[in-house]
Amino acid sequence: MKRTVMSLALVTCLALLALTATGCQMIAQKATESAIQGATGGAVNVKGDSVTIKDKDGAEATISNETKIPAGFPSEVPLRDDGNVKAVITSQASGGGTSYMVSIQFKVPQSEVLDWYKTELEKGGWTIGSTVNTGDGGMVSAEKGDLTLNVVTGSENSDGYTSVVTMQVGPKSK
Repeated sequence: MKRTVMSLALVTCLALLALTATGCQMIAQKATESAIQGATGGAVNVKGDSVTIKDKDGAEATISNETKIPAGFPSEVPLRDDGNVKAVITSQASGGGTSYMVSIQFKVPQSEVLDWYKTELEKGGWTIGSTVNTGDGGMVSAEKGDLTLNVVTGSENSDGYTSVVTMQVGPKSK
């Protein structure tokens, strides 16, 4: 009898703890959504590690800690296979057209990554608009068809990574 009561008490405590943790998480999520909605005036949905904001005109942006290139990312953009995707932002304009911003870490110097992108973009038929060198890194912008692309290299010193690339690709401005 005593064992049954103790087991029931333990199960009840664990269930209450689980509900409390879930409740706290839901309260934190709703508070985050409200804060962002108040600051932006748009509808906000926090789900897991991603936040989606939609404005009154239908434009939408999703910010996430994705660790892979998102579905729909333009196949025309060359991608090195030795990178580690750290963050993704996908935005949908109210008039149509999807833009992507992807942050990727590499264990090679910035200059090597930037040179690789310049070479691969030219091979892939992209028109290089401008290039900026900042010593060991920099930026390259390019266009192809109705797409525009900016590749920016920066410094990174965590987990053995030496450089980070931020790519922004989307439809050309009209």
